[in-house]
Amino acid sequence: MIVNNQETNIDDKVFYVDGEGQIHEAVIRDVEERDGLSYADLEVDGKIVKDVPHNTSPERHSWNHPMSEEERATHYKPDFYG
Repeated sequence: MIVNNQETNIDDKVFYVDGEGQIHEAVIRDVEERDGLSYADLEVDGKIVKDVPHNTSPERHSWNHPMSEEERATHYKPDFYG
């Protein structure tokens, strides 16, 4: 499944932002699209968190992919945004 222009599969490592705004490493256990949004069941610290929506900003109770090496290399360059 494609989520935010990235191939996304079960067992992929992602980041999860919990209800308190803390960021955790997580593993996708299930992912689906509903009404144009992507939701995943994530394994976080050995527990399953269900129906977590994808979000590119660190909103509470959301998940996102880590930056790729290419994104990391270009994102912080001074001229990246023009």
